[in-house]
Amino acid sequence: MYWLGISRLKLHEPVGSVQAFRAAEKLGLNSALSHEGLGLAYYDLNQFFLFEEQMKKAAALDPRDSTPYFYLGLYRWSIRSDASGALEFFDNALQLHPEDWKTLYQAGNCLEAGGETARRRAIATHQSHYPGGKNNDPFGWPYQGMARLLLDEKPETALDFAKKAVSLQPDEYSNHVILAKAYERLGKLPEAIREAETATTQNPNDSTARYALYKLYREGGRSPGCADAESVSRGQDAL
Repeated sequence: MYWLGISRLKLHEPVGSVQAFRAAEKLGLNSALSHEGLGLAYYDLNQFFLFEEQMKKAAALDPRDSTPYFYLGLYRWSIRSDASGALEFFDNALQLHPEDWKTLYQAGNCLEAGGETARRRAIATHQSHYPGGKNNDPFGWPYQGMARLLLDEKPETALDFAKKAVSLQPDEYSNHVILAKAYERLGKLPEAIREAETATTQNPNDSTARYALYKLYREGGRSPGCADAESVSRGQDAL
């Protein structure tokens, strides 16, 4: 029943996944992995209280596993916008698995929301896993994070980081968005427009990319017909 729960989860069938995990639990299964899987199924159902409950059970059953802390941090950051709460979970995960690049990146994101001291730590956190790439994982995210942090203060350095992010993950639209912003800061509008167009081609529904392109078209004296008023409004809110 455990593997049925995992299969349902991967097939994006959270209801069936919950049913399978619960059936396995009734048969006596009580492992960290089963609670993690059940927690993720609840997450997909937006049952966040039950998600947290299962992740905490998983952490208690296997104190050496950093995964529950990572997911709890991701929930606090992405759903509740609680940077300090998320960072506490990410720090717990890093104590157990210091080389996990996904946790390092998310911790850096949380630190970006803090003051100058936190900002300096964010830079160190994003830098901590260069030159990048282990186990064939795409590794552009720390470079994108550095580009965001340095965009206003050191746009030329930000440009180098943004280029590196694109070279490592050319299919990630957000890398092209940050590269477009770096080019814009340096007054290189044709290059900025090119990157923003790439971003909107890769993800036509992303309002941030569409708004960036809208702005660049206006700055370059071109018709900003690529973005409707609603998407521009959403993009303004996201920036």
